[in-house]
Amino acid sequence: MKTRNDCIEDAQARLFKLLNTLAQQNKVAREAKHLITLELDLSETMSDEWYELAETEKDPERAALYFKIAQAVLVRNGYRDGLPFCPLCGKLGNPEHNGAPLIDGKVCEACNQRKVIPARIRAAQKEETC
Repeated sequence: MKTRNDCIEDAQARLFKLLNTLAQQNKVAREAKHLITLELDLSETMSDEWYELAETEKDPERAALYFKIAQAVLVRNGYRDGLPFCPLCGKLGNPEHNGAPLIDGKVCEACNQRKVIPARIRAAQKEETC
């Protein structure tokens, strides 16, 4: 089961990996260098700032990287802001399905289909053989 802090740490690790990739490139825009510094020092950039860089960047590879960073910042900030998430996979959203027998809580559609329902079937089969 994932906690909110686990999700924040995972998102932060993905973000730092992307920032490291960007920092190693040549000809990074001054605005990007400023955002990298803000992010590394304070972890307080907003996804809109990175999306704007992606839209104005002429190099398609760098624009794609800015876009990935924007997405990572958006997810990290969503966890920090207290948005609901699935405790099995960590996906942001509004979990609607009963997670029993795996957890006492709500899970997303994907975890319900891939994890919870098979666990229920296994539990039912186990009861039949006893």
